[in-house]
Amino acid sequence: YGSGQQGLSQDHQEAVKWYHLAAAQGHREALLNLGMIYEQSHGQSIPQDYHKAVKWYRLGAELGSAGAQANLGMMYIRGFGVSRNLIRAYMWLDLASAKGIGLAQQGRTVAAEEMTPSQISKAKKMAEDCKLRNYKNCD
Repeated sequence: YGSGQQGLSQDHQEAVKWYHLAAAQGHREALLNLGMIYEQSHGQSIPQDYHKAVKWYRLGAELGSAGAQANLGMMYIRGFGVSRNLIRAYMWLDLASAKGIGLAQQGRTVAAEEMTPSQISKAKKMAEDCKLRNYKNCD
């Protein structure tokens, strides 16, 4: 329903319903997809809500979804749904970058341009600690 493929008409409300069911089962990509739906505006069917997007990205990130980690990092860079925080942004982007996510590599470079070397070191240490905790309680 989300993309209108396989003979189904695109229906964001129906997609959200199914993504919620999958998310309740711990499906990482469903959490990522919910975040993307709320980050983007879909008119009256699903209004844009950055706070909800961050919620779903964070849940996906904590389950190890590289896409959710990258998107959460980008939300921190832009200050959408969260207070702008380049250290947290870099941390999440560093984790996603290690999994080969190109967006994360680019975002990490953007964040680093505004950070001091000590902030970058702190963010890298936070990323290492986060990985050791299996991505739980990283924020």
